[in-house]
Amino acid sequence: MRRLFCVFLCLALFCGTVFATEPADSESLSSRVQNFIAENDLNGSNFALCYYNSDTGESYSFNQNAYFPAGDLWKLPLHMYYYEQDSLGAYAPPPEDPLYVFTI
Repeated sequence: MRRLFCVFLCLALFCGTVFATEPADSESLSSRVQNFIAENDLNGSNFALCYYNSDTGESYSFNQNAYFPAGDLWKLPLHMYYYEQDSLGAYAPPPEDPLYVFTI
């Protein structure tokens, strides 16, 4: 009985039909983005977006000329130093204790 139930359950799961459709509401991309901006309290000083769909040619831009700093560049030499040390094997676990975790 249990095997029969499992077989029917598997058949029900594998025979299910799934259809991909457009969303029920046919909002435009710009209205969706505006709703997202409103819901998350975003504005031109903290948010920018550029979108391009290569298949349909649809595009959207919001605050496309905004400048946002990518990160702190003063850390770059420090990261380069640690990357070099790691590639030289300075942080490899000792051979007598392969489970040793080296922390920086």
